[in-house]
Amino acid sequence: MSKPAFASRFALLAAVLAAALTASPPTSAAEIGLSAVKPGFLIVSEVMPDPAKVTDTRGEWFEVYNTRQDDINLASLIVRSEGGTAGEKYIVTTDAIIPAKGFFVFGRNADTTLNGGFTANLAWGTALSLGNTSDYLRLELPDGTLLAGLSWSSSVSGRSLEVHGGTLPAILPGDLGAAPLNLVYGLGDHGTPGAMNSVDFGVSGIAPVPEPGTYALLAAGLAGLTLRQARRKLALQR
Repeated sequence: MSKPAFASRFALLAAVLAAALTASPPTSAAEIGLSAVKPGFLIVSEVMPDPAKVTDTRGEWFEVYNTRQDDINLASLIVRSEGGTAGEKYIVTTDAIIPAKGFFVFGRNADTTLNGGFTANLAWGTALSLGNTSDYLRLELPDGTLLAGLSWSSSVSGRSLEVHGGTLPAILPGDLGAAPLNLVYGLGDHGTPGAMNSVDFGVSGIAPVPEPGTYALLAAGLAGLTLRQARRKLALQR
């Protein structure tokens, strides 16, 4: 006696599912919250500690890059810098979405008519003050876990410091370079707030993302599960 038609339909469904997942692995997922973020998901990719065209109290900024295929909500992120004996701290208290493979700019002032002409996604106000000669930035989870960091031991007035290498999550002074003079924004300071650096980041330690082969294995597992369910249903009907 021939097998019921639904068995072949199950097999066909499994084959189609496997082919679809193998040919088109997911490239983007829904927004994830900070609790799902791990070291290697974010890079502090550029910092302007000493703007020349406006005062530091108006023109300081730093940039964060999202290495993932998912948007990340930075709400509850803690940003620390060195200032004072106890350090300085800024907490992101609102939704702040950094897009997949995109940038988010934190600025001391978000008014482009005052800050030298860059666009800030979020302003920290007076919570932080970036040292010109040396300082650091730490992006932390509420429990203190370091997600991304950057430190510098010198800067050039009017030129941002770009990440040119290093190992995540902590980028060191030797991993930085001053922005080239041909990269100009706003009133004439040099840098690329919200855009790629003059060179590739060149960092290691980025958290891996699933490879297409992983999706193929997942598809194969789903196909096997579907076929087992079909066989079980056949056995019960005999």
